[in-house]
Amino acid sequence: MAPDLEAVLFSVKSFTAAILALYVSLSIGLTNPFWAIGAVYTVSQPFSGASVSRSFFRFLGTIGGAAATVALVSTFANEPLVLSVALASWTGFCLYLAAVDRTPRAYAFQLAGYMTCLIGFPYVAQAGEIFNVAIVRVQEVSIGILFATLLHTLVLPRSVSDRVKARVAGLLGDAERWTRDTLVHAREAVLVHDRVKVAVGLLDLHQNAIHLPFDSARAVPRVEILRTLHDRLLTVLSLSSAVDDSLAELQTDARDMPARLSRIIEQVRSWLDAPERILDPDKADNLLRELRDELRGTSGSGDWRDLLLANLASDLRDLVVAHQDCRLLQQELTEQPGWMRRLPPRLIGRGKGYVLQRDHWLAARSGIGAMVGITLCCLFWIASGWVDGASSLFVVGPTCVLCGTIDAPIGGAIRSMVGMVVGIAGGLVYGFVIIPSTTDFVSLVAVLAPLLLLSGSAQARPPLAFAAVSMILTFPAIAGLAPTNASNFASAGLVPTSTSDFVSVLNCGLAALIGGVTTLVSLVLFQTIGIDYRTGRILRAIRHDVAMRAAGGHPDTVRWTSRMLDRIGLLIPRLAGNDQSTNLLRYALADLRMGQAAGGLRALEKTLNGRTARAMLSGFLDDVVAYFRSRTTSGDERSVRHLLAQLDGVKDAMVTEADPVRERALPLLSALRRDLLLRVIDHGM
Repeated sequence: MAPDLEAVLFSVKSFTAAILALYVSLSIGLTNPFWAIGAVYTVSQPFSGASVSRSFFRFLGTIGGAAATVALVSTFANEPLVLSVALASWTGFCLYLAAVDRTPRAYAFQLAGYMTCLIGFPYVAQAGEIFNVAIVRVQEVSIGILFATLLHTLVLPRSVSDRVKARVAGLLGDAERWTRDTLVHAREAVLVHDRVKVAVGLLDLHQNAIHLPFDSARAVPRVEILRTLHDRLLTVLSLSSAVDDSLAELQTDARDMPARLSRIIEQVRSWLDAPERILDPDKADNLLRELRDELRGTSGSGDWRDLLLANLASDLRDLVVAHQDCRLLQQELTEQPGWMRRLPPRLIGRGKGYVLQRDHWLAARSGIGAMVGITLCCLFWIASGWVDGASSLFVVGPTCVLCGTIDAPIGGAIRSMVGMVVGIAGGLVYGFVIIPSTTDFVSLVAVLAPLLLLSGSAQARPPLAFAAVSMILTFPAIAGLAPTNASNFASAGLVPTSTSDFVSVLNCGLAALIGGVTTLVSLVLFQTIGIDYRTGRILRAIRHDVAMRAAGGHPDTVRWTSRMLDRIGLLIPRLAGNDQSTNLLRYALADLRMGQAAGGLRALEKTLNGRTARAMLSGFLDDVVAYFRSRTTSGDERSVRHLLAQLDGVKDAMVTEADPVRERALPLLSALRRDLLLRVIDHGM
């Protein structure tokens, strides 16, 4: 029942805010108070912090869109066609910015884009009125934003801080569970998908963290701690997959694992069973001491197996520290005095935060598609001379912008069209049957309540949200809600009226339907990009950045790793149903580690004393760069075997180097070999 009760509460608060916004709009005589109702529902979110931040971004977007519209209309007032192209170009540019941003802030760019469609296009031939129209629209939207913010913040608010803390607890519990599973050789497919869930969870955490400064809770999680926690979870993810692949390679060896290391692995697994053990400094110190002793016992040899065992011990040691750091950070998540003194120095001021993958080409293509679709619709309207044809742009612009940032825009557009059709039908009934029968504001509230409450409840359910919002935005406009003249203000309250003219409403409804069809055609032709194409671009971006790091680029390891993990997170929904999804995700994680190891070796290259060793390492890394630049998804057998053969010579050269260079280089070479062998073992190369 919890989701239903939350949806009802959300709907009641949104309805109350909408009615208050409508009352104020009617009282001060705003020409189109339905804009205030629409603003309430478009900014309302289940969590108070999300509602406030969305309201803030919508206000910024509304101001920016209104200002751009006034500037463009004033400049090109005498050239309707040029003005139409300019307004469409502005909308497409704003969509590009929103698609590149990929955070809740993108809503401001979206609003700035499609506000030009809602304000500018109807007045292409009446440029002299545009400033007053823009001012009134900003007022109407601002009233809706104000009441939505007040209701969702002050009345039984649901804190985004609670969601963030619950999300952190879930991520840490999952990370500890699949690390334990790793140590007992759980099924690879399960482990890969479990690990990749963290990439998705980290993105969700990043998105919610943007709302935290707007949250109404008293104890708001500190953004600095969240950033550091994010970086340590990245470390857990990378090290856990490295341990898993090391254990997998050791299983192919006929020799048994050293008994002491097996016992330590079991101790680590037992230590991860409960958070209180992880936070116990004595237990963690004992584990770290044993792992250091094991590392000293295996790191002196130049044998590949001994190096792999040393890598495993080192990774386990770092993994223990990372898990302990995550729990320490969770303990200090909410703002408490002296938190910096309680955390280890290694965790202070180290958090870099989430780094997003930004595909400028796909964003530009989406923006250009929206611009072309809007321009074609506008040309048809102007050429036909259809007065009400501008209503089609009320649909084309917002839908192209709002759906242009998602992978499958057609589904969202179809749901919006369904909501729009229901809204048109409801608006006709309200405008010509129900509203004329009301006698005061109270009766207006009574007749609006069923439709708005049901729509608000549907909006709280993600599968229905697109259709619900589209319906709410459509039906008040079709119903023609407007204030009465001054003589109709009575002691009983405002007397509502409908200003709808039946023929005009039918024209507007028909134009909206034409706009919906045009939107679908535009999305199919210009903005729909195949999943395989998007997946291929992500995989190519991963290989490109690994090659760049092996060549000496991307010196900031944490930011580079974060961007790579974001790309891996983007792969998850796109690989659904793909027979090779498990292998592709596993290889993506291996590529990430190869990039880390290759970057570390490139940094060591200049510190080598021997000219031969330096030349061999440089040649090997250059071949790694060439391998990733030319590699297909599945890899190339000859290239892999060539790199493995080179590794033997590079390793022999490194053994002759003096410490500490040798101690740093050999584990990195061993890690590279392990990740290259992953493909050999899987494909039987």
